[in-house]
Amino acid sequence: MRKFVTITLMCFASINLVHAEEKKSSSSENASFHGSKTLKDKNYNELTINGPADLEKVTANSLKVNGPLKSLNIKVKKMNIKGPTILTNAQVNTAEAHGPTEVAGSTIADTISVYGPMLTFTSKFLGPVKVLGPIDALSVAFEKSLTIGGHDSKFEKCVTKKIIVSKPTGLHAMKQVVHVKGGSIEEVEFEGGNGVVEADKEAKVGRVVGGALNKPK
Repeated sequence: MRKFVTITLMCFASINLVHAEEKKSSSSENASFHGSKTLKDKNYNELTINGPADLEKVTANSLKVNGPLKSLNIKVKKMNIKGPTILTNAQVNTAEAHGPTEVAGSTIADTISVYGPMLTFTSKFLGPVKVLGPIDALSVAFEKSLTIGGHDSKFEKCVTKKIIVSKPTGLHAMKQVVHVKGGSIEEVEFEGGNGVVEADKEAKVGRVVGGALNKPK
């Protein structure tokens, strides 16, 4: 009798182990969704959403969203978003976003390209950043080069290595302005040769190429 009970328990243990292994393997699966999708506490290898996405505590090696993205506490190695993007407390390696983008309390470990305006605060960008539009940044660290477009960008209490303001074209070839409040910028380069850095007393601005520095003494 005892031998039968022992064998039975061992069988149940084996079944539970199999289910646990199946659950573990399915937690990092590839998934594709069509339409609006809300996900929480999920782990994927490749995740594709064709529609609006609302993600919380989602981990993925690859994330593609064909639509707007709203996220909180996500960890993604590589993302490509075709729509307005909100990253809050995110950890991302590389990112590409097509549309207005907001990055808050996040760390971008490698490159990020934003095809539109960007609002960011209390974040860290450890690799090169490219924004094809104006940027509004508060308490942000840019450890590599930052390339921006547009005519009016704002930096407050930011630490920035180098800002490259892309040359405007056509009818948009007007003066480009970079506003700086506090913080520090090592170098600002205006590729169009028609720029100005408007800085307050607390701001530390180094070399300015292709433009002028206006700062009260």
